[in-house]
Amino acid sequence: MQYRVLADDSRHRHELLVKQSRFIAVLQRVSDESAVRDLLAGLRREFRDARHFCSAYLLGPDQEIQRSNDDGEPAGTAGAPMLDVLRQRPDPAGRPDTPGQPALSDVCVVVIRYFGGTLLGTGGLIRAYSDAASGVLGTARTIPRTLFSVYRLTVPHAVAGRYQHELSRAGCRLGEARYADAASLEVAIESGGSAEFRLRELVAAIDRSAAASTLLQPVGTTWIDG
Repeated sequence: MQYRVLADDSRHRHELLVKQSRFIAVLQRVSDESAVRDLLAGLRREFRDARHFCSAYLLGPDQEIQRSNDDGEPAGTAGAPMLDVLRQRPDPAGRPDTPGQPALSDVCVVVIRYFGGTLLGTGGLIRAYSDAASGVLGTARTIPRTLFSVYRLTVPHAVAGRYQHELSRAGCRLGEARYADAASLEVAIESGGSAEFRLRELVAAIDRSAAASTLLQPVGTTWIDG
């Protein structure tokens, strides 16, 4: 299972001027709704005299949480168009709606508006907020975030280094190692119906003579960037 996230925690910005109205778009990776609230609170302090702070965000591997807020703009002219941009652009560098790309999530966009004195109308507002969100997305880089199954592998001390080297070379992610009567290695492999079977095959191929001394225990799952 996989989705896309912003590559880092940087705060990306893009500015747009439409008929003297200033639209400042801010994009940031967020982990939960508390982080969204913190982002909005910080921007309200920074832009104290701005008129609107419209927002949209997606959270969760399947975009389980989807929220938008027009913050005083006519209903459906700000937050919803921005949310559509987030949903349709899994990879800001690619084309919208590219088939097969994992969804973008854990992301929030806020567009701050300074009113310029000219009414833009419903269509004008939708275009402006959509363009501002698209523009700031274009400044960001995304990476995949993949679900891994985590196991604790217990092996003889004499072959622990070999297991670490070979498992890492095979694409597994290695975590904490513990050394007592035997070596206990934390190993993560990309999740799927056959994850444990694939890991057991890798373990057996590394050192068949030690197979009888190995012990593989499931620990849980974790999401890993990159």
